[in-house]
Amino acid sequence: MYFIRQISRKPSNLALSDLISYKILALIQQGQYVDALQFYSRNTLNATRFTYPSLLKACSVLSNLQYGKTIHSTIITKGFFYSDPYITTSLIGFYFKCGSFGNAVNMFDKLPESEMLGQDVTFWNSVVNGYFRFGHIKEGIAQFCRMQLFGVRPDAYSLCILLGASDGDLRYAKQIHGYSLRNVFYADPFLDSALIDMYFNCGRPLDAWRLFKDLEDKGNAVAWNVVIRGFCENGLWENSLEVYLLAKNEKVKLVSESFTSTLTACCRGEFASFGMQVHCDVVRLGFENDPYVCTSLLTMYSKCKLVEDAENVFDQVFVKKTELWNAMISAYVGNGYFCDGLKIYKQMKLLKIPPDSLTATNVLSSCSLVGSYDFGRLIHAELVKRPIHSNVTLQSALLTMYSKCGNSDDANSIFNTIKGRDVIAWGSMISGFCQNRKYMEALEFYNSMTVYGEKPDSDIVASIVSACTGLENVNLGCTIHGLAIKSGLEQDVFVASSLVDMYSKFNFPNMSENVFSDMPLKNLVAWNSIISCYCRNGLPDLSISLFSQMAQYGLSPDSVSITSVLVAVSSVAVLLRGKAVHGGSNYVQLLNLYGENELQDRAANLRASMKEKGLKKSPGCSWIEVGNSIDVFFSGDSSSPRTKEIYDMLNGLMRNMRKKGGSSSIFKAFGS
Repeated sequence: MYFIRQISRKPSNLALSDLISYKILALIQQGQYVDALQFYSRNTLNATRFTYPSLLKACSVLSNLQYGKTIHSTIITKGFFYSDPYITTSLIGFYFKCGSFGNAVNMFDKLPESEMLGQDVTFWNSVVNGYFRFGHIKEGIAQFCRMQLFGVRPDAYSLCILLGASDGDLRYAKQIHGYSLRNVFYADPFLDSALIDMYFNCGRPLDAWRLFKDLEDKGNAVAWNVVIRGFCENGLWENSLEVYLLAKNEKVKLVSESFTSTLTACCRGEFASFGMQVHCDVVRLGFENDPYVCTSLLTMYSKCKLVEDAENVFDQVFVKKTELWNAMISAYVGNGYFCDGLKIYKQMKLLKIPPDSLTATNVLSSCSLVGSYDFGRLIHAELVKRPIHSNVTLQSALLTMYSKCGNSDDANSIFNTIKGRDVIAWGSMISGFCQNRKYMEALEFYNSMTVYGEKPDSDIVASIVSACTGLENVNLGCTIHGLAIKSGLEQDVFVASSLVDMYSKFNFPNMSENVFSDMPLKNLVAWNSIISCYCRNGLPDLSISLFSQMAQYGLSPDSVSITSVLVAVSSVAVLLRGKAVHGGSNYVQLLNLYGENELQDRAANLRASMKEKGLKKSPGCSWIEVGNSIDVFFSGDSSSPRTKEIYDMLNGLMRNMRKKGGSSSIFKAFGS
């Protein structure tokens, strides 16, 4: 305090400069980067040369390229540029980290070799990582080799940087692994985790698991998280969940990523109960308000079709970030609750939560699916004011919204403003035209797309097949089928379903059957297409047979399936008309089908028709064995000599049940 009072009484330039430098360094060490830069801006003239590397670090952390350039100008003005190697290397690192590759390389190339000799491994790691970040892999590896020529030995972080550039190249990855073993780098926990991650990225989960099992120190939570995530990303969800359980048994300290990776593996219906157990662990260990964990929980419940549970997670979070709002909107949109998605977006606006491009994309998707043109235009007007408006994905979402809402003029306007149009933009226009039955316009856009050299994806091919169906142009449809075969898209579930539907409407059921049989994976859309095909082409028996087979594949029918099979069964009521010899068995099947799907009006009409034709349904019955005799009871039967006694007893039981609060559903069953 005496020192500070002396300075305030009798200023000394040197002492003041030192004090200012210490203050800046202290703020940066405490992570108060903004405060440090603001303090520097008020005391620019009194900063010393020792201050600039720290200031450049603050600019790097904040990604503040412009302010860093201002500091660079000051360094040049004060004559420190190239005269102080520490400042020069800090500038190079700053430009690499802030994404200014050209400036960084330009300064690096001008460094004299005498200065490079004095650099440590941290500087070289920054250079190598800078080259890799911008995709210059060969140049980065060359600098890694050059570093060793200058006598600088790589550290574990150097190898982690190299592993990050493997990009699935197993041969390259094994070379780095071998280098690490030869140079005794095998005991570093971060390098071990990076090696395990590298094998997962190369599609070698078994090698990754072997490496993990050989680790001397398995208390490293980072390595466990890498394994959980790696199995999940390779589609081995059960293995991912097993590793999570092992980590719990080994008393590994679970962190946020442990839960997010495990919950990602639970995003399938059969693992919903496991996801609920993870949710319990999240609450027990105090992560219930972690933004990343909450978002993963919400997403897991959404993907498992448990929307109410997703809502509960959302409601229980005190501070909701944009990512969580996005996840809730996605949950509604992904499960068909489009209006709820729009409502929650309105709540987001009322609370002044800033939307991002994903928010807008999800909301526009809801507008597209419910045909909310006015609301979509309102969102468009809001987006024009924001910098995210030029986002290509967002522009495609706007385009889709206008197309599906039937406004092709606005869709065209958006399409013409998109720079570097991708296949998504073309597909949005084509599907929009098809949805609005503008099939010729869809084909014209498809032709234009091929002229521009853009290859169609499965969605576009499916749309064009639908356009051919709508135009009743079988020759063009066959041509598109041939193109789909050449491009390897004919077995895609959506393309194949469109082809099944097309050949069905052109009265070629055999072709539909061939396409359906060749499909490696058949979803509900595909089954509906083939069931409808047989029904449409006068083969109702095959429709009914396939409808029965759906359950064997774990698929539940929807309204389209039921409508098609009802038409098929009705076609069979026509074929059997007058054939009372069959005793009405087909009618009974149809009655059961109506009953299961709560179509009471149709069931009543069918019973009346059966009565007119003299057909009777076999009555339901039950039986009981008393002593050595069996008594059979039929529905509505009164032939027993003890009928009155039986019904008196039954009515007495019902009265007693009412007094004791018996089940109302039982009363209904007996007509009470």
